[in-house]
This record gives sequence, C-alpha cells and structure tokens, in this order.
Amino acid sequence: MALYVSCDFLLVALTFNLSTLLYLLQRDLEDAVANYDENVEESLNEIKSVVGRHQKLLWQADELNNIFGLLIFVQVSFSSVVICCFGFLTVIADGMLLKNLTAVTGIMFAIWNLCWPGQLLADTSFGVCEAAYRSVWYTKDAKLRKYIVIIMNRAQKPCYLTALGFSDLTLTNFSKILSTSWSYLSLLNQMYQDFEV
Repeated sequence: MALYVSCDFLLVALTFNLSTLLYLLQRDLEDAVANYDENVEESLNEIKSVVGRHQKLLWQADELNNIFGLLIFVQVSFSSVVICCFGFLTVIADGMLLKNLTAVTGIMFAIWNLCWPGQLLADTSFGVCEAAYRSVWYTKDAKLRKYIVIIMNRAQKPCYLTALGFSDLTLTNFSKILSTSWSYLSLLNQMYQDFEV
C-alpha cells in the first residue's frame, strides 16, 4: 500500500510541476510577443526558445503517460467495481457502516487525486494555445506570425494523463466513474432485494 500511494503522489507531484512549467511558458510567450516591437531579434529568440521548451514539455507529458499508464489503467478500471462493492457493504452490513464508508471515501479520493491534476495538465497545455491567440500576433510581421501559428497548431491538442490511451484523466472522467459506480450499486441493491423476497 505504501508503494502504491507513493507512486500516486509522485505522479501528482510530477503532473503539478509540468502544469506549472506550461503556465510559465504561457506567460513567457505573452511577454515575448508584447515586447516584439521594442526588440525584434531578442523577442524572436525568446519565441524560438518557447517553441523548444514547449516541445520538451510535450515530450515529458508523453513520458509521464508511458511510465504511469499501467498504474492509472488498473486504478481506473477497478475503481467503479470497488466503490460499488464497498457501497453495497455500507448498505447491507449493520456493524461496519463507518469502515465501509471510509473505504468508499478513500477510493473516491484516490481517483479524484489523479483526475484533478490530469484536468489541470489538460487545461494548462491548452492554455498555451490560448495565450498565443490572446497575444496580438496578427498585427506583427510574417516571421513572428509563422512561429505563433506553429505554436497554436500544436497546442490545440491538449496533453492528457491517460489510462493506457483508453480514457483521459479529467474531472469529466471522475464523474463518469462515480456515475458508473452508482449504477452498479443500484443494480446490485435491486438484485439483493429481489433475492431477499
């Protein structure tokens, strides 16, 4: 359990760091475009640097998926069933209400702990495209517009933490997991009541 939790927190920390670097990249891009008229050569060099750093950050996001994809897949695949089972035990077991409720809450927190940083990563990676678009790039010369269009083209596809490519870890996916768990729990509870009669 300690190994599992430490891997989760390592993934969360790395995702937060990557999201922070993407956010700082957005600010650097906006500053470089804003200062373009004052010093053209320096701004172009800064934008080239931003393009290079953006490519490195995208590579790091892919590596993060390659390293932690299996762990995420296992956790996402079984979480609905486990939440359903502990929820069912909460409903039918008389003396273990607090223990089962704690287990359900812990599993939901573990999934949320992965989905929230995944959502943040997706938002900040798409934010690079928005930052490039918000800058007044269309009033500048053709050389700068070419670099900005390249950045916007690549940044339109956000980075996601994925479960081996099957599903993205976002808050939408978190709500789907809880919805699926609730459906399983309703079905299991209905079957239990039918057998009881």
